[in-house]
Amino acid sequence: MLQELRIENFAIIDHLDLCFAAGLNILTGETGAGKSIIVDALELLLGARADLDQIRSGSDQAVVEVAIHLPQGEALRDPLLVQGLLQANEEELILRRVISRSGKGRILVNGHLVTLAALQEIGRGLVDIHGQHDHQSILYPDHQIDLLDAYGQLLPLRAEYSISYQQQRALKAELESLKKLLQEKGQREEYLRYQIKEIESAHLQPGEDLVLERERELLAHSQKLSQHAETSYQILYESEESVLGNLLKTATHLREIQIIDPRFAETLTVWDTALTQFKEVAEQLRNYKKGLEHDPDRLQGIEERLYLIGKLKQKYGSTTEEILSHLSKLTGEFSSLEHQEERSMGLQRAYLEKVEKVCELATRLTGLRIQAAKRFKVELEKELQHLGMQQTEFLVLMDHINPPQVDNLDERGADKIDFLISPQPAEEPRPLSKVASGGELSRIMLAIKTVLAEVDLIPILIFDEVDAGIGGAVAEVVGRRLKSIAKKHQVFCITHLPQIAMLADGHYRVEKILEGGRTVTRVRHLNRTERIREIARMLGGREVTPITLKHAREMLNRSDS
Repeated sequence: MLQELRIENFAIIDHLDLCFAAGLNILTGETGAGKSIIVDALELLLGARADLDQIRSGSDQAVVEVAIHLPQGEALRDPLLVQGLLQANEEELILRRVISRSGKGRILVNGHLVTLAALQEIGRGLVDIHGQHDHQSILYPDHQIDLLDAYGQLLPLRAEYSISYQQQRALKAELESLKKLLQEKGQREEYLRYQIKEIESAHLQPGEDLVLERERELLAHSQKLSQHAETSYQILYESEESVLGNLLKTATHLREIQIIDPRFAETLTVWDTALTQFKEVAEQLRNYKKGLEHDPDRLQGIEERLYLIGKLKQKYGSTTEEILSHLSKLTGEFSSLEHQEERSMGLQRAYLEKVEKVCELATRLTGLRIQAAKRFKVELEKELQHLGMQQTEFLVLMDHINPPQVDNLDERGADKIDFLISPQPAEEPRPLSKVASGGELSRIMLAIKTVLAEVDLIPILIFDEVDAGIGGAVAEVVGRRLKSIAKKHQVFCITHLPQIAMLADGHYRVEKILEGGRTVTRVRHLNRTERIREIARMLGGREVTPITLKHAREMLNRSDS
C-alpha cells in the first residue's frame, strides 16, 4: 500500500506531503489544478525519464519520495531481499527520485543508490497507471500472457513447464559441449597421453629439486671447501705456531696463576672449556675435509636431472609438487575421456525424454490457454458493456506452433499472446497499445482489472481520465467497479464525476492558488463536510447551491449504504 507521498519543487508544486488510505483514493479538482502533475511525479518513481522542465522555476532540483508498505509474506519482497534493498524485518519501501538542473540526478531505494533500469523493474511490480500515461504493464504481450495464465489458473502448470524447459536447455548445453569434446577426443587423448608419459617417465619425488640443488652446490665447490678446511685445520692445530699450541702454552701460565691465587680458579675453568671447544673444532675440520666428495660424474648427473626437472616446470608447474598435482589432473581427464561416449549416450537419452516432456507440457498449456481465452473474452466484453462500451469486441490473438518444436519454445511455452480491441463494429481489432483514446483505454484497463481482480498481483492501481466520455448511470457503474477492485488493491482515481467521487475511501481535493505572487498546487484531504461541498461543486459547477448540497449529501448517504 502506498502510504505517503512527498513532492518538492516539481512543476507548480512547491511542497506537498500526503498520506493515503487503503481502498479507493479519489483526487478531484478543477481542470488544470494539477491533478495529473501528481501522476507525473509518481511516474518518475516508477522509472519514467526525467525532464529538467519538471523542476519548479527558480529551484535547482526536484524531489519525489514515496513510502510503500510491503507486509510480510508479500511476494514483491523477495527480489528486494535478494538485492539487499530490503531487510527481512522491514515492511516499508522508500523510493526517492531527485532530478537536478546540474544533470546529477539520484535514485534511491531504502537509501541505496540504484539505476533507472532497477527502478523500472521495481515499479513494474508495484504500480499500474492507466489512462493517458505510458506506464501500463498490461500493454506488454509478455504481461498479457501472464494475466491469461493467472486467469485460467495455469500458473502451476506453467511453473512445471518452466522447470522442465530449463532442465532441457541445461541438458542440451551439456550435450553440445560433450559432443564438441568427443569430436576432439582423439587429438586430446593423444595430447594427454604424451604429457602423462613425459611426467611419469621422470619418476619425480616431492621436493627432489631442492635436495638436488643443495647437493649440486656442494659438489660444484668441493675443491674450494676442501682447501678452506685444510688451511683452517693447519692454522688451528698442525702448524708450528698453531692456535692450539699457543693456547696450550697459555694454559701453563694460567695454571701457575691459579696455584698462587686460588681466586683465579673460576677463570681457569672457563679457559679449560674454551680449549676443549677449540680441540673439537679442529677434530670436526679434519672429519669435514675427509667427508668432502669431489665427483665430476655425479655433478654432471645432477645437472642433467635438474635440467629435466626445469623443463617440466616450464610446462606443468613451478615445483615438483605442482607437476605431480598436474599429472593427477591429466590422468583424471584421460580416464574421463575413456567413458565419455557412454556418458554421451546417457545424456542423449535424458535430453530426448526431457524434450518430449517439454513439448507435452507446452501442448497442454496451449490447449488450456485457448479455453481460457474464450472465457476471458466473454467476461471482458460483458464488463465493457457495463462500462458503456456496448459495441466493443475483445480478442485474444494467439500465435502458436502446433505441434510445438523445442527450438521455438521459450519459458512461457509455444504461444505468443496479444490482446486486441475493436471499439466499434466496423473497426479492425487492434492491439491495446494502438488504442488512441486515453479514457477509452482506461475503461478497457478497468474492465480487465475487474475480471482479473482475484489474480492480478500488482497491488497499486492508478486510473487517470477513466471517466472520459461517460456520465450518468455508466459513471456510477465505473465507480462501483473501482470500489470492487479496491477490495483487493489500493486504487487511485482522478475524476471529474461525482458518481465516482462519492465512493471514495479517501477523498483529496487538488487546487491551484496564488501564493507569494506565484501559482502553486495544493492538495487537501477532505472530511465529510468538505466532501459534500466538493461533490456539490462537481454537480453544479463553481456555484454551490442548497440544492446541489442536498443532492451531494444524498449521494454520499447512498454510497455508504
